[in-house]
Amino acid sequence: MLSAQEAFQLILKTVKPAPPEQRSLFDAWHCILAEGTVSDLNVPPFDKALMDGFAVKSS
Repeated sequence: MLSAQEAFQLILKTVKPAPPEQRSLFDAWHCILAEGTVSDLNVPPFDKALMDGFAVKSS
């Protein structure tokens, strides 16, 4: 039986990432981006940070 470390090393040696492919937006459901994206537009078109950031409570 393989140890966890041996199994992990075997996985790293055997499994290779799939090459990137181009898809239309409608065919990309459940896919992962291969690189970052940038928008030409601000979405939403106003400042809105309801969930961004963090809070600290201190005494």
